[in-house]
Amino acid sequence: MNKKHLNLLQIISSIAVFVGVILKFAHIEIAKYLFIFGVLGLFILQILYSYKTRKESVKHKRINSLMFIITTILGVGAYFMYIENDNWVLTVLIYALVSLFLSFREKSK
Repeated sequence: MNKKHLNLLQIISSIAVFVGVILKFAHIEIAKYLFIFGVLGLFILQILYSYKTRKESVKHKRINSLMFIITTILGVGAYFMYIENDNWVLTVLIYALVSLFLSFREKSK
């Protein structure tokens, strides 16, 4: 997969997660399946990024490892959403804050 395909996968997955969250607040049943689809796409994306950065610097490997871990936490949030537990909100918040922090770490070289 080239960079264009990876970016497209990230955009589609992120939109699916966002729309799933919005629909969940509106108590629409399909929201959890849309959220799970988005999380699965982000999880696949992190696996591909980990594979692509295996020969890069330690800094990039560390950032990708942290992104993989918080994407796994988002997967736990998808499980919480599926079983109708309200803790999914906390996992989405953690994912958003850590992603924001790591995006600034990525830019500084």
